[in-house]
Amino acid sequence: MPMPDESSAAREHAIMQEITAPLAELPDDPVATVANQDFPVVLRGYDRIAVDAFMKRMAQLVAELHATSSPEGAVRRALERVGGEVSSILQRAHETAAEITAKSRSEAEDRLATARIEAEELTRAAQRRVHELDSDVDRIWAERDRIVGDVRKLSEELELLAGAAATRFPAAAPEETEALMPEPTEAAVEPGVDGGEDAIAEPPVGVGPETAEQPLVGAEPAEAVDDPAEAVAPPPFIAGPVSVPETPDDEPTIVKESGMAAVVRPPEFRVIDLLHLGRERVIGCWKVEDVLIDPGPASCLATLLDALGDARPRALLLTHIHLDHAGASGSLVERWPDLEVYVHERGAPHLMDPTKLLESARRLYGEDMERLWGEVLPVPVENVRILRGGEQLLNGAFDVAYTPGHASHHVAYMHDGTAFVGDAAGVRISPQTLTIPPAPPPDIDVEAWHDSIERLRGWRPERVAMTHFGSAEDVEAQLAEVSERLDNWAALARTEDMDTFAATVIEEIERGAGAELRPAYRQAAPPEQTYAGLRRYWDKQSQPDDQAPAEASTHAGRSPRPGGFGSAGGGGSGEVS
Repeated sequence: MPMPDESSAAREHAIMQEITAPLAELPDDPVATVANQDFPVVLRGYDRIAVDAFMKRMAQLVAELHATSSPEGAVRRALERVGGEVSSILQRAHETAAEITAKSRSEAEDRLATARIEAEELTRAAQRRVHELDSDVDRIWAERDRIVGDVRKLSEELELLAGAAATRFPAAAPEETEALMPEPTEAAVEPGVDGGEDAIAEPPVGVGPETAEQPLVGAEPAEAVDDPAEAVAPPPFIAGPVSVPETPDDEPTIVKESGMAAVVRPPEFRVIDLLHLGRERVIGCWKVEDVLIDPGPASCLATLLDALGDARPRALLLTHIHLDHAGASGSLVERWPDLEVYVHERGAPHLMDPTKLLESARRLYGEDMERLWGEVLPVPVENVRILRGGEQLLNGAFDVAYTPGHASHHVAYMHDGTAFVGDAAGVRISPQTLTIPPAPPPDIDVEAWHDSIERLRGWRPERVAMTHFGSAEDVEAQLAEVSERLDNWAALARTEDMDTFAATVIEEIERGAGAELRPAYRQAAPPEQTYAGLRRYWDKQSQPDDQAPAEASTHAGRSPRPGGFGSAGGGGSGEVS
């Protein structure tokens, strides 16, 4: 393209001047000029409104013409129009996005609501299944207990039958045995053996007219041998004392002494359910041969005596003197005046004189005292055996450990792999695994309790036996659980009121125990009394010993409910120190 010359540039300039000349003649404010014009006389008779509208439109046109009188103004006006269009587009886009977002949120909320409904249905189904499983487990354990009871009864009947057989068929004297031997026959003579006629075959099994028809009780069959001359008849059943090795599950054992065989029972080791207030698996008394560990409250004395039958205990071993563990001690000593009662030195004075213990309990339980705990009798001083921990009792059969925390006078006993722990290892109603710490006033000590748990762990027991209720062999898991829950509940009692604490504890019991055993847990360790004991523990931490509160239950605004026994009833809130 050729470059423009001067003549063409001059022509373009002249054309632009000709175009813009009319604009130069416009006033600085053409709108005001037009708006202020008087109507021509000829127009005064016409419609004023129509004329005003015409003038308004003319003013707008003049204003636009003025605004675009230069290239810059035209560009600015165009940009304003473009900006307006862009704003309109953005506004529509924003509105569309808002509509989409609202729709998505609504769909998400609908899906969340549906998911919640499905989750609730699954939870309810799972809870129903858990309940069914709990019921199945309880039925299985009930059937197992029934079978064990039948086996024990059968064992007792076999023992009686064996005794009767021994009485009816006593062992024959040597001369009687020789008289009963049949004369040798020719068939019994083995020719060619030192004269043949003197070689006599042994008598057959079951010699004699009676033994041939009546099998021997407990006799083992003779072993088969190649040479009939070596077949020896087993001896008849011999009554009398024999050594009894321990066997699992109370199964009868066949033992031999001097070639004799007899059916005998293993040492007795069982828990007697005292059926406190008519409920099973709340309080148990452990019986190990002729030793009772924690005989329970006096209100359950009839149940205990009925279970003992003709058996006469020679000693009571008390883990502590709370009424649910030791209340029947005085009554048993009254029945058997030579009965020895072992107790820690701090609990012994209140065992011999329970006045303060009972006064404190009556303040808490009032008219329910007799129904809950019965008549509590003192134990004569001559029957009391003082413990401090570290002893070996009853010819070394029981080791003693001082285990404070639940009570300042608490001890535990170790016997043949079983630790009898009272309340030191918590409340666990077998066959459940839930373990909770009963913590009634007045002398809960969290730090001492942890030390006692370590002391029990150091014994390395094969099982622990609890008063509440039964035994368990997962010892480490149980000790760890009671230790952790003790800390958690202590922290909860420090910051919350009784109602909040009790609701939390009840929720844990309902979540961890089967429906049939939840009442037993709450009866064995009432949440209100556990709160009172832990609150008292915290108050004692912040005050001098001589200013410690007399009753921790005042912090809750009301006394613990009757029916449990973690406090005065089961703990004796008299100051035992």
